[in-house]
Amino acid sequence: MKIYCITLAFFLSFSISFSQSVPLSFLSYQEYIRRKSLIDSSDRATSFMNRPFDIGSKDSSMYISSLFYDVKHTQSLDIKIFPFFFEYKYNSFRSSEYNEGSLFGGRGSQFIVSGGIFLKYNFLSFQFMPEFIYSDNKDFLTFPFDHPAHQLQIFIDAPQKYGEGYFTRFLFGQSSFKFHIKKMSIGISTQNLWWGPAKRNALVMSNNAEGFLHFFFQTETAIPSILGNFEWQIIAGTLKNSSVEPQEIIPIPRNNIYFYRIFEHPTNIYNVTPYNVISQKKKNDGRYISGINFIWNPKWTAGLFLGLSISQVSYHKNLQHIQDYLPIFNGIRKEWNEQESKNTPSINIHTFSLRWVVPREMGEVYIEYGSYGKLRDVSYFFKNPNLDRGFTVGVTKLFSLKKNHFLQLFFEMTELQQNSIKQTYSLNSWYTSNTVRHGYTNNGKVLGAGIGPGSNTKYLEISWVKGINKISFGFEYLNYNNDLRYFIFRYPISPGADLWKYWVETHYNLSIDWYFRYTKTFVNFSFKYMYIYDYNWNNQYQPIREYWQTVRSSQKGLDLTEDAYNYFFQIKIIQPFYK
Repeated sequence: MKIYCITLAFFLSFSISFSQSVPLSFLSYQEYIRRKSLIDSSDRATSFMNRPFDIGSKDSSMYISSLFYDVKHTQSLDIKIFPFFFEYKYNSFRSSEYNEGSLFGGRGSQFIVSGGIFLKYNFLSFQFMPEFIYSDNKDFLTFPFDHPAHQLQIFIDAPQKYGEGYFTRFLFGQSSFKFHIKKMSIGISTQNLWWGPAKRNALVMSNNAEGFLHFFFQTETAIPSILGNFEWQIIAGTLKNSSVEPQEIIPIPRNNIYFYRIFEHPTNIYNVTPYNVISQKKKNDGRYISGINFIWNPKWTAGLFLGLSISQVSYHKNLQHIQDYLPIFNGIRKEWNEQESKNTPSINIHTFSLRWVVPREMGEVYIEYGSYGKLRDVSYFFKNPNLDRGFTVGVTKLFSLKKNHFLQLFFEMTELQQNSIKQTYSLNSWYTSNTVRHGYTNNGKVLGAGIGPGSNTKYLEISWVKGINKISFGFEYLNYNNDLRYFIFRYPISPGADLWKYWVETHYNLSIDWYFRYTKTFVNFSFKYMYIYDYNWNNQYQPIREYWQTVRSSQKGLDLTEDAYNYFFQIKIIQPFYK
């Protein structure tokens, strides 16, 4: 009893200092704060590797101070209104974006509307920011019924198209309830999370999918110590299944259990075994996710941040041991036990990350390197660092033009393609699993890097920036799912097929962020032209070329040859309330 009273008094003696966070949907505001930290040395203790973060001490500029409307502000009570948020997107051919959060993409128009309120009373805070979503969800050319690429759907819940017809959705969005203890908090949330230093393709957590319901214990701001500053977030939550099956698969009843015949190869040109994959239908079992994101800023290197992220996903029905509930306890396993893996199947991701800020150069470099798949001990990882590996590297550099005007260069590269023939031919790609067959997804979208399994990308951007205002030109070169391509075309299956052609996308985009001072309105305008080489690998598969001929004659407006193109348009408006 004495120990309990001392502990309670210790926590209650902490001073409480907290405020609302900037949601990941307000990405330009977060990027502005991060960019400002490269110029202004007043706050370099924050890693920007654990988002969303508390903004109480990050920035006091007019952009942030005017973002939230104060209804009432006292020492014990704080009430704020979030700004009105509207985002509209249009795709002429197919989805061309990732990191869209609750939006699913697809052809046609879609939009999201959001807003909300923030309440704080003593140790408690409540942030309610729901989202309303609409999508045309028009038809576009997906894989034809007999395409071997449908095998991927056995190992992941990632449909090309989200069901049939338009849809609307109402979500809790970026909402949370917290109990605060000094610079830490514990609570429940549906907010999107972003772990690691990457700006476009975070390996473990990003806003590519919608937020999921989770409990958390985290730091609100960096906690100083004799060793430096520390940040962390520990989560445990539940993931949703999309329940969307590929349109082309054929259900086959067998012993009262439905199986799916994914496709059957129509010809046998090279006397090889015809493709005929039978897979049991995914059960709509719930999935449990847990993880920890830990960041250390050593005292001796002010601009260096080191991170460790661990995430684990398994079905609720398979949770048996303490290790299954929190991956932090996996360290007590000295080595992987294959028999145990059959009892507790799970997806495991481990990443190490580094972000180094160079103040004199007004720049930063970062890297996130990880391993995906089965749980392995540390010694095994160092013996085989390239097994199931993936990485993201990036660099940002600012050049001063004149007072408060800067030229920004930004480059990021991500590689998720397997470099092992054995792993490629077994279709063991990032975010897929043959035991947790819905994969590392939430409601049909990957939780980590938006480029998806087996893909590689390089992105280069040049920008003019002043404050939060930004005009940028970007170019992206994307190799779509090379793992799947090498798996299904490991030998020719069509006469005259060009096996050296890849599904490659080149993106050219213009983006403008602008803040209107008098109305305090923030507007983002983006336009992107995307050219897709060998869409759906149609040059390598004869039935696909025949399918295109049928489509051209029956579906007006969906015409294409071997390649395709897409026009993407986006406008985003953030309008704070003010007196």
